[in-house]
Amino acid sequence: MQQHQIENAVITLIYHCRRPHKINQQIFFKYIENLCDKNNHHYILEDLQLVASVLKKYKIPELASVISLFDYKAFQVLDGYMRG
Repeated sequence: MQQHQIENAVITLIYHCRRPHKINQQIFFKYIENLCDKNNHHYILEDLQLVASVLKKYKIPELASVISLFDYKAFQVLDGYMRG
């Protein structure tokens, strides 16, 4: 996945994460679940270093913790990139 695609996904996640309505929270979790699914066309965890740089750019490192709910091994690598 290219950087602009990951950035668009992160922007969408931020939008739904920061909205107080329950439906936005449901969309957030369903969308991130799909992004972390290896069988999904929009799988974002192929390039964890790029994902880490996008999370840093948008100052939303807490998304890495949410990713751990769906792929803990990817989270561990992502967390290392985020700290480095």
